[in-house]
Amino acid sequence: IDNSTPAVINCVFNGCTGDYGGAVFVYSTNGTYLPAFGDCLFSENEATETFGGGAIHLLRTSLSGPSNAILLYRCIFSGNLAVTELGDDLYVRPGSAAASTGFEIGSCTFIAEGSEDSTSIYGVTNGNTSMYGTSLCGPGTHISGTWQDLGYNCLASSCADGDKDL
Repeated sequence: IDNSTPAVINCVFNGCTGDYGGAVFVYSTNGTYLPAFGDCLFSENEATETFGGGAIHLLRTSLSGPSNAILLYRCIFSGNLAVTELGDDLYVRPGSAAASTGFEIGSCTFIAEGSEDSTSIYGVTNGNTSMYGTSLCGPGTHISGTWQDLGYNCLASSCADGDKDL
């Protein structure tokens, strides 16, 4: 996705492979144009190069423009892989422009299936990523960087639903 704002609704990204972003590579020069994903499934995707983002890789190249975020609502991320183990699901490419870009995540589920060394969400800085009502479970680090906890999130090492409320 190159400098555009599509709304991607009710789609399945399964078994995709890419150098940067196994399923989706988002390129934004100034953060003005970023996509939204709703009710999507990202499953068994793989980023094969040095940078991560088994499901989604975000690259912003300029500090000009607004702080902005990719919107993710009611999406499921399961079994995605970055060969570097950095951002098996979501990845913001490090650099000066990354400080004003991130993800706005609501009511999503992240099921980590990587190793203890893997990270589900990588590269978020300056609190430009926020989460509400989201579950992250499985081994490894769930999120690397600073983010805003807007409430009702669950970060757990096991995906078993012990109280049967899911």
